[in-house]
Amino acid sequence: MNSRRAVFTFLILLLAATTAVAQTTASLTGTATIGGTPTEGITVTVSSPNLLGVRTTVTDANGNYNVGALPPGDYNVRFELEGMKALTKSVRVGLAQIARADADLQLTTEEVVTVTATSPLLETTEVQTNIRAKLIEDLPIGRTLIATVNLSPGVTQNGPGGATVISGAP
Repeated sequence: MNSRRAVFTFLILLLAATTAVAQTTASLTGTATIGGTPTEGITVTVSSPNLLGVRTTVTDANGNYNVGALPPGDYNVRFELEGMKALTKSVRVGLAQIARADADLQLTTEEVVTVTATSPLLETTEVQTNIRAKLIEDLPIGRTLIATVNLSPGVTQNGPGGATVISGAP
């Protein structure tokens, strides 16, 4: 008879412990819509000082989401979708309860466009040659100004009518 009482007492304690463990967390659920229409793919981020890190989920085809195993406390629930204005709601989640946070997102009314451009770099090539008079006297060239100018890089006399051309320009 004592063994039956012991087994019965053990089962009651096990049942009580299981019930107590199951009641240490809570859940958060809800529906996210756009203009009243349930929408799939909305990112739902749940954060709280009571929670290590954040929890993120995405709404299903019916716009529903569920975040389970949350410790009780105050939570910020953020709803985001590209092209829509993000929405944040505050929710209190109680012990062993299912809290609800629904959201209806609106189109973004402001758009920021930043255009950055730089002006093209204008490069000017400076060609300069300094030739000493002593070198000119020693070189076997004509003793004219044109003959001396033709010694500079990029200078030729193949322009129209034999004109002097500097880097392709007359």
